[in-house]
Amino acid sequence: MKSILPRFQGSRKFKKPNYGLKIMKSLQHWRWGWLALLLCGCNVISATPAPAPIELTPPASTPSPSATALLYPWVDASAVMAGLCFEVVQAWAGQPMVLRDADQQSGFYDRVDASGLCRRPVRRYPFDFSEGRVLAGLFSRGVGCTARHEVLGWERDAYANRFVIRLRFITEGDCPYELVRGFWIGIEGVGAAEVVIVMEE
Repeated sequence: MKSILPRFQGSRKFKKPNYGLKIMKSLQHWRWGWLALLLCGCNVISATPAPAPIELTPPASTPSPSATALLYPWVDASAVMAGLCFEVVQAWAGQPMVLRDADQQSGFYDRVDASGLCRRPVRRYPFDFSEGRVLAGLFSRGVGCTARHEVLGWERDAYANRFVIRLRFITEGDCPYELVRGFWIGIEGVGAAEVVIVMEE
């Protein structure tokens, strides 16, 4: 009867597996893998272009209002006549007027109300007549699309005690509109000098 036990030939011995060595080798493989991954990541980051610097442009300087104010020795006073109706400015167009104090301005408003051209009393706006300032101007009318006054020149004649302003009324376009435009200014330091407004073609 044959034995069922396995036979071992020769004197060959079984070696116990060295698990510690396998773990060390696995750790080395992981270490080299992580190092390669980090190197790739560094290359990707270095290849990304840096964002361009943002340049801040300083705001453009605004022109000084004194540069415009020095062109003429007067200020715009059109708001003083803003309460007049179209009918009265149309009827009084072409008539230069000079008002030297608050009483004359009030009398002007009284004449507007007495004319009956406006359906309701005119709204009255104050004006500063101090320091020899006067209120001068006129209304002009024409036909077109747009209209404006152009200042051709001015002259202060101290010898004749006269202040002269030369204007031109310009209408543009072929529109059939009847236009009325006012030119009203507060002239500085005129005092009792004669103010003359000359309209040129």
